[in-house]
Amino acid sequence: MTRFVIALPLILSLSASLSHAQPASQTPPSKPPASASAPTPAKPASTKPYITVNGYPIPQYIVDIFIADQKARGVDTNSPDFQKAVREEMIRRGALLSEAKKRALEKKPEYKRQLEIASHIILMRNVVADHLSQNPISDEEIQSTYNAVIVQMGNSEYKLRHIQLKTEADAKAIIDKLKDGKKFEKLVKESTDDTTKDKGGDLGWKTPMTLPPAVIGAVRSLKKGDFTKTPIHLGAVWHVFQLEDLRPLNPPSLDELKPGLAQSLIQIKTTQYIESLKSKAEAK
Repeated sequence: MTRFVIALPLILSLSASLSHAQPASQTPPSKPPASASAPTPAKPASTKPYITVNGYPIPQYIVDIFIADQKARGVDTNSPDFQKAVREEMIRRGALLSEAKKRALEKKPEYKRQLEIASHIILMRNVVADHLSQNPISDEEIQSTYNAVIVQMGNSEYKLRHIQLKTEADAKAIIDKLKDGKKFEKLVKESTDDTTKDKGGDLGWKTPMTLPPAVIGAVRSLKKGDFTKTPIHLGAVWHVFQLEDLRPLNPPSLDELKPGLAQSLIQIKTTQYIESLKSKAEAK
């Protein structure tokens, strides 16, 4: 039996596929793109009914959008049972919509308010999608972002232990004891971090990207077995760190990070676009 993801209610599902749009640089077109000054006209949606349920027609373009959305969600739309499953879904929708029409729900004020809200959502999604289609994420942007991430990652991983204290004075006292030759694993019993205290203060292997700037700045200058000579203040508590070990970091490849980088860039461009519109808007 074919399984597929049930879309949002009909009025919202019309725009659901927009959220799956990919930047042009990630999926090269099979044909050269048309000139920006002379865009290819969109193929008109078919208004011919795919099916009529209780006298209520479901247009073909609704089905086309639904299938495209399912495909974007990873559903195998070429499976033998898929068309049967689509038909069942459209009958289900038609039954609900024809019942809604029978009850004249579209004439009720609450429906009109909901329709207006849904219309706003669709328009907002479409204007963002249109902006992104005109300003796609480029391979150069992805490469530049990847390079910046790799620099932030650094070339080493650090195996750390820590002792957490309530005050700076307590942290300084621990450092003085370490300087006097006291063992870190014994002093860690004074830690206020109950999650690591019984494990010798072990924090495991950390990359520079997973550590606060104050910590990585101090840890990078340490040798194996050494500890931070100045208390580090994080949040409401103080820490003393020890570098137990370090090893070379093998960064992920561009291909491994590309999907996530592209999505992050899309989110950044979306936020920037919305904020730019907001900054120029006249609100009275």
